Amino acid sequence: MEIAYKIRQDLISHLNFIRFTMALMPPDKGGGIFNPTVIQSIHATEDFINVSNEKQLIEGGLIVLNALDPILKSLIKNFPPKKDLREISHSFQELLKQDQSLFSYGIPFDWLDQHIDISKFLSADIPYQAKIGTGHHAGKFSLEEMYLLDDGFFFLASAETDLKLLLSLIPEMNRTQKDGYADPDFYNKALYIKLNVCSYARNSITNLYSFIECFVNSIGYDFFLRNKSILEQKDQDTLQGVKGNGYLSLENKLEKFHQIIRADHRQKFCVTDSKQLKQPFLTFFEECKEIRDAAMHYSPNKKAIWLKPTDWTDKAKHYSDISIKVAQVFWKSCYPDKDFPFYLRGLDYSECYNGAFKRLTECTTTRENNSR
Repeated sequence: MEIAYKIRQDLISHLNFIRFTMALMPPDKGGGIFNPTVIQSIHATEDFINVSNEKQLIEGGLIVLNALDPILKSLIKNFPPKKDLREISHSFQELLKQDQSLFSYGIPFDWLDQHIDISKFLSADIPYQAKIGTGHHAGKFSLEEMYLLDDGFFFLASAETDLKLLLSLIPEMNRTQKDGYADPDFYNKALYIKLNVCSYARNSITNLYSFIECFVNSIGYDFFLRNKSILEQKDQDTLQGVKGNGYLSLENKLEKFHQIIRADHRQKFCVTDSKQLKQPFLTFFEECKEIRDAAMHYSPNKKAIWLKPTDWTDKAKHYSDISIKVAQVFWKSCYPDKDFPFYLRGLDYSECYNGAFKRLTECTTTRENNSR
């Protein structure tokens, strides 16, 4: 009975380790969790574990373990375990109970980093709350701030592209005028492009403001996850954006987070006192925030959202630069000796800007090819 139990537990722990580490490996590097042969082998081993009696486990279990051994050793080499395989297996099963979508939306990096070393495939510098991709997404990871930053610049690229299109229509507009008025069909065509420019520019500003909020929250939460065992409860709450029964404002988070995170706990800037606001925070909170608030929940007392396409595009371009600078100052206030985060294109304006136009061009090309 004791021998059969040990064999069963070894089979379970080995299979679980194989299953989730195989899923983490990109297909071009030997991964294949969605490969039919791999799936069939995993299911066959699971069936054997679940239906075998004591005698069958003793007689056949060692054969199965020996068959799994080369695969297991290879995966252990690629993902050195930080804990006993049985402990990892139990923890993984508990994780699956909490979230059945792990293989669809990714495995939390903090859980992985506590159980295995994945440095051969991913940098350890990504935030702890990142979701690490599996299967077709193996070798990649997901963070909300990545999408918000890229979206902000994508909308900016879209606004500038359509603004050029709009301006290129001016000669045609002059040719089609009748009695000083544009041809109705031409007017409607130009109007839609004009509305698109304004929509894209407004969305660029709101997405970039949201990026800053998300980025600040992410930096705070990452530090909380990595250091909660040594942090005082007050600092734990602060880094999660909580104060009593309420929540901290973005201004308070910007100030408090970097003081907790940096080694000397010095305050490098002040944004909670409007009289002490300095660039880039001055423009960010006194202009960008006002436009974002007006666009999100407009009232007649707020900034106007009816502006010329050129004005909207100019503002989006200007505030994209301000947003990057805010993120840079905050990051360096937290981590003065670290490079800017690689997963955010190094917070390099040109990389973000050019990347957006590349994304837009690729989408346009694909759309044109599919329409032929």
